[in-house]
Amino acid sequence: MLLECVITSSIFGISPVINKYFLKFISVEGIILFSGLFYSLFILLYLLFFYQDNITKDFHSLNQNKHLYALLGVSAFFIFIVANYFYLTVIKNNSAYLITAIVAAYPIFTAILGYFLLNEYISIAHSVGIMFIFLGVFLLNW
Repeated sequence: MLLECVITSSIFGISPVINKYFLKFISVEGIILFSGLFYSLFILLYLLFFYQDNITKDFHSLNQNKHLYALLGVSAFFIFIVANYFYLTVIKNNSAYLITAIVAAYPIFTAILGYFLLNEYISIAHSVGIMFIFLGVFLLNW
């Protein structure tokens, strides 16, 4: 698990640098459009080639729970369009490492929403960790 997390973190760490480089040549809207098109193409080919059975089962599951289509649409809109738009707009004129560190404070929101919406348990150790994240964001902005 740790190796996969480090690889994922490395890829996520490279992404802001690449995005900031792209912003020298194309607009925020262009990045969202073209990266969305490439992402859709790559994921479609990958999933259909390697996970066709899973996709078929998921499609049937979605058809049985039609409200999930709306939830997926709203989620995709906010994650891939609204959040990316704000992120790319801010990173365009600021330090990539600073903006990425602040954006990476999302576990604070995840913990709060998980507690209230999913009835997830937050231990004292988790609360201390969340306070450290908050403190880190504060120190970065100071």
